[in-house]
Amino acid sequence: MRSVDDARSAERDIELQISSPSRLAAYARGAEVRFETDRALANRLYASHDDGADAFFAVSRAVHGFVERAVRHLTDDAEVRQFLVMGASTSDRANVHEIAQLTAPDARAVYVLFDPTMLVYAHRLRRGTEDTTAHVRARMSDIDTVLEQAAVTLDLSRPVAVVMPANLSYVRSPDRAAAIVDRYMGPLAAGSHIVATHNASDFLVDEVAPIYRRIAELAAKQQAWEVAPRDRAEVAALFSRLTLLDPGVVPAEHWRPAAEGPTTPRVAAYATVARK
Repeated sequence: MRSVDDARSAERDIELQISSPSRLAAYARGAEVRFETDRALANRLYASHDDGADAFFAVSRAVHGFVERAVRHLTDDAEVRQFLVMGASTSDRANVHEIAQLTAPDARAVYVLFDPTMLVYAHRLRRGTEDTTAHVRARMSDIDTVLEQAAVTLDLSRPVAVVMPANLSYVRSPDRAAAIVDRYMGPLAAGSHIVATHNASDFLVDEVAPIYRRIAELAAKQQAWEVAPRDRAEVAALFSRLTLLDPGVVPAEHWRPAAEGPTTPRVAAYATVARK
């Protein structure tokens, strides 16, 4: 009969054989520890792209660049000091609290993590900031649990920015995706914001359509997860109860770029910031 430790080890082995959105995103950001499963999946998904896996890393750079700009805006211009973040970076790229605390040392952040291999590194991202950061072990959909535990670190009677980099792309039902936004933002104070990116379906179609088809094929074999790319109007509809900040829903590289960027987007990802 196997011991409990043996059973847990077997579960971990199974988990490492199947990638997850959070771990694949961490790999794209240059995570300190990388798994062959994630590298192989990235290569399979982008095999048909002219730039191969380089295109995969370009998406991560564009999304992270947008999140940095959005967090700086919220910290510097909107005076937001609290962040609830779905996921975290395990690479040398700055996490949300590190970006915010550059200009607002009192900024606080709670990270929502579920993948077991990501949780191993949760304590590292808090190193030196234990008084202003925390993590919650939960899925994004565990909204009541997330908000209850986040309230230990964050004051939910004051504005909070909810950061969802690509998370809503993995919710196939648009009604359910919109409900997730509403349920997170509903209990939060006026002046709260949501920072989000989303896989796009209506530009760079020839480049990304084969990738989406490959994901669907792998999801049918339980070797990946389902993804639901949306067009601009569909993404905007997810935030219909909120006020979109200028410039609205735009390609990630076009959301308030620090310098003049390319007129033609290079990655199929929308980005937006919306206020309650």
